Amino acid sequence: MKILYLMLIFLVLILEPAEAIITAKMYLSSEFSTVKVGDNILFEIRLVDLEGDNLRDVEVHYSLLDNQGNRINYGIQTVAIQTQTSITASLNIPPAIEEGNYKILVEIYEAVGGGGGDR
Repeated sequence: MKILYLMLIFLVLILEPAEAIITAKMYLSSEFSTVKVGDNILFEIRLVDLEGDNLRDVEVHYSLLDNQGNRINYGIQTVAIQTQTSITASLNIPPAIEEGNYKILVEIYEAVGGGGGDR
């Protein structure tokens, strides 16, 4: 039975345009620090809009990466944020993956069509 070790969780990313600043933190339950291939890994992503002036839509991209930075699996969610929000995300660990250490990368982008505040 192959085991996958999630060794590093990291995130950051700034939206475009440059004046929009959103910080992100990811929380991974200790039960998911070691997972079996074929399983799903669940994690929470908390976003805080440091400006918080307008409601805006953002795309949250999350990827499972190997040690060389190759993307193994990914997911995308679009969420509305004005001051702060949290989402629960899930990635499947493919059955063909090698045992080892992997990373989860979270990237935040302004959603196509932009400002949710225009609704």
